[in-house]
Amino acid sequence: MSLYNALTSLRRLVGSCEEAISEGKLALSTGDADLASKFVSSARVIAVQAPSILTEAKNLIEKHDKEDKLVKYISVYYRTLVLVSVPYIILILKDLADLLSKRGHVDKVNEVQNIIEKFEVALDTLK
Repeated sequence: MSLYNALTSLRRLVGSCEEAISEGKLALSTGDADLASKFVSSARVIAVQAPSILTEAKNLIEKHDKEDKLVKYISVYYRTLVLVSVPYIILILKDLADLLSKRGHVDKVNEVQNIIEKFEVALDTLK
């Protein structure tokens, strides 16, 4: 993957995470089942996309000159995702799992737990 492609992929992923975080916060505050489903769907897509994009970005950061401007931008997006966005999505998912559990939606809780596991495994391999 080229530096430009990595930067574009990371920027899109950050945007997707920001959108999902907004959806998740709104779903939690309103308790709306449709918003919760939309957030879970967004989180699932991110959980599938993020590991490969982040792994590739990490490899590019390690391989290229740290003074290169593109590498600096890639590094900022990478750290934003690994240190802020993905952990925040995990927190929202955990809160949503608690809410769904209290409402008796065991099948949805299991789905949310699987997504949380995917994110946590991805983060563990990147740190």
